Amino acid sequence: MGLDAQLLWGLLAGGSAVQMQPSAFVRRPLRWLRLIDAYGVNVSFAPNFAFELCLRKIGEADVAGLDLSRWDVAVCGSEPIDPRVLAAFAQRFAPAGFRPQSLLPGYGLAEATLYVSGRRGRTPLSTRVDLGALARGTFVPATREGATREVISCGPPTEACETRVVDPGSLEVLPEGRLGEIKGNPPPGNKDGQPTPEPTPDGRHKKDPK
Repeated sequence: MGLDAQLLWGLLAGGSAVQMQPSAFVRRPLRWLRLIDAYGVNVSFAPNFAFELCLRKIGEADVAGLDLSRWDVAVCGSEPIDPRVLAAFAQRFAPAGFRPQSLLPGYGLAEATLYVSGRRGRTPLSTRVDLGALARGTFVPATREGATREVISCGPPTEACETRVVDPGSLEVLPEGRLGEIKGNPPPGNKDGQPTPEPTPDGRHKKDPK
């Protein structure tokens, strides 16, 4: 997430990136938000624990000295996401200009394709589900009191890859509402990201008439 999404993208787009050592953040998470303020950072990614650490270590007096209004995309990923943490973060830093719509819970696979799902510009969505049904492999919104859990949406799949939920054993695609293994593959195409030309009978590829 750090190398591809924050460093390389900035270089490819001709932008800039501000870096800090992880240990510096852990010792004093306020440093992260002060860098976002000082450099007018628009996009910054972090795992769930980073948002939680900010809640535990940054007081109201420090919030009053921040301007986070230019932080447009605050991606949360790389580990399980607690919707309560994101909601509390948005509330705590609202006085500094931070907007709930800037939060982007996302999902990706660094070893396959970095960005699999997520949607910017909306308040994170969550659903309380029945844990009993979840244990049986089914995603069912809770309709009664009992063992439940609030789970967050990581948004719709990106068009940059083909995403399927399959049975881990048979690899068959599962219907909506069933739990399985996420498979994400680049769409059919060549190394330039364009659709692969249709092959001719002799095995060669037809040329694009354009």
